[in-house]
Amino acid sequence: MVRQRIISKNHAVGENALSSNTTGNYNCAFGDYALSQNTDSTYDNAFGLNALYSAIGFGNNGFGSETLMFVGLGIENTAIGDFAGDNVDGDYNICIGAGVGGNSGENNAIHIGDHLPDDPGASACSLAELMVRRRLAARLF
Repeated sequence: MVRQRIISKNHAVGENALSSNTTGNYNCAFGDYALSQNTDSTYDNAFGLNALYSAIGFGNNGFGSETLMFVGLGIENTAIGDFAGDNVDGDYNICIGAGVGGNSGENNAIHIGDHLPDDPGASACSLAELMVRRRLAARLF
C-alpha cells in the first residue's frame, strides 16, 4: 500500500519510462525509456526518447530526444534540444540547442548554440565563464 502511494506521485508515458523507479517521487517521464534507470531520485522531468535515461541524481530537466542521457548522479541540470547535454555528468549545468553536448565533469556552466563542439571553451555563449571574468575584473579596479 505505501509503495503505491509513493509511486503515484510520478507520471510516466512510454515504453519503459520510469520503469526502474522504486521510491522516487515527483518525477515526470514522457517518451520511451525516459528516466528508465531512475530508482529513487526526485523532481526529475524527462520529455523525449531516452531523455535522462541514466539519471539517478535529482532535479534534472531534459526536453528533447536523448537529453542528459548520461547525467548519472548529476543534480539540477537542464537541457533543451535533441541530444543536448549528452556529455553532462556534473551539477547545475544548462545546455540549450540541438546537439549542445556540454562537458563531462563540468559544474555551473551554460552552453547555448546549435551542434557545438564538445571541447571546453568551444561554446558560442558561456555565461558562467563571463560572470567569473566580470567578477575578477571588478576586483582589479
